[in-house]
Amino acid sequence: MKEEQLKLFYAGSRKKEKAGEGRNTLTIPIDTFILIGIIVLFAIVMSFSIGVKQGKKIFAASIKTKLAKYEASNTGIYRDSIKRIVSQDKKIEEKNNNDQSKDKNTPNENNRKYIIQLASYLKENLAKKEKQYLKNEGFSAEISKKGEYLVLYVGGFATKKDAEKIKTSLKKRYTDCFIRRL
Repeated sequence: MKEEQLKLFYAGSRKKEKAGEGRNTLTIPIDTFILIGIIVLFAIVMSFSIGVKQGKKIFAASIKTKLAKYEASNTGIYRDSIKRIVSQDKKIEEKNNNDQSKDKNTPNENNRKYIIQLASYLKENLAKKEKQYLKNEGFSAEISKKGEYLVLYVGGFATKKDAEKIKTSLKKRYTDCFIRRL
């Protein structure tokens, strides 16, 4: 009985051996396996760092684009408001010229007061900040509301020549500033 049992045991193991003989087995030494793992880890780290670098470039470009759009929109609004105010000033000037031609006792241009309009703002805090800056620089800055805009100006000049002198120094910071007659 023991022999029969052993026969059965060996017969079963031989079948398994015969079944496994056709298989190809891949054996990798442990040092090669570690080396491949290090190479894969290095490739992952490098691709991550390259991705971060590219992401920073893309982010910086998007910030520059958004900043350019913001500046363009603000200058567009600013230019539109200047055009509107200048056209209003021209209408008033034409009306005054017509009145002067009718009445010779009207004061001439040199007796009028002049202001220098520096900028127009939609946000009050920006206008106040600039006003404070100008006051610190020694100018008599004022803010007036025109529609939805806050207009920043420096004023109280007796002659246009006085206003021109100050305007040249203000042109460095406020490139689109201009003189208005009150």
